[in-house]
Amino acid sequence: MTEATAHPDSLPQARADVVFRSVSGDWVLYDPRTQDLHVLNVTAAAVWLCCDGTLDLDAIARHLVEEMEDAPAFEVVREDVAEAVARFRADGLLE
Repeated sequence: MTEATAHPDSLPQARADVVFRSVSGDWVLYDPRTQDLHVLNVTAAAVWLCCDGTLDLDAIARHLVEEMEDAPAFEVVREDVAEAVARFRADGLLE
């Protein structure tokens, strides 16, 4: 399945109202609906930046592998991407 034909649920889209910022060296998401603050590790922050509704999980993982120095195997990164997106979805941060 290509990115253009993937099911919409597989193209994670960040909610427009969620605020993404660096605070004291940490990457955080602030959800104004729940007033929750989510602290992200570097990988989750990179995944969040890719959640624009145009990339599927494989494309996000490929992008991260290309951008990371000494990147682990694609399969490892793909699993991390899937976990981060699942967490974003569970926390209600995606459209």
